[in-house]
Amino acid sequence: MSEHRQQRTDADRHSAQVQFAGTVTGQVRDPVLRELAGNRGSYLTKTQVDVYQPSQTSSDFTFGNAPNDDAYRQLVVVYDNVAIPIVVILLAGFLMAGIVAAVVVFVVFRRRGLGQRRRNFTM
Repeated sequence: MSEHRQQRTDADRHSAQVQFAGTVTGQVRDPVLRELAGNRGSYLTKTQVDVYQPSQTSSDFTFGNAPNDDAYRQLVVVYDNVAIPIVVILLAGFLMAGIVAAVVVFVVFRRRGLGQRRRNFTM
């Protein structure tokens, strides 16, 4: 935390990405953090640094004021795709077709059976 947005100033410029930059004065509820923000400044800069070859690091990380205090908040969009496997759809379709066919066959044979009984009964 500081009074301004920070950026790396050391010679080893590994892959760095700002994940958050902005004032956190109104968002801090913890009294210790509120005191820290009051004493050091309330501008927080969170940076992710990826070091792929640690053997090439020749100095400690150092930070200095960035040219501007532009705020940055990373926006993460999550898409939840709901997919029904085609096998389940086909199985349900075949099951429904089988039930309909069984009902039709049952009704047809039942009517034929009743017709035969009526003829036999009247003779």
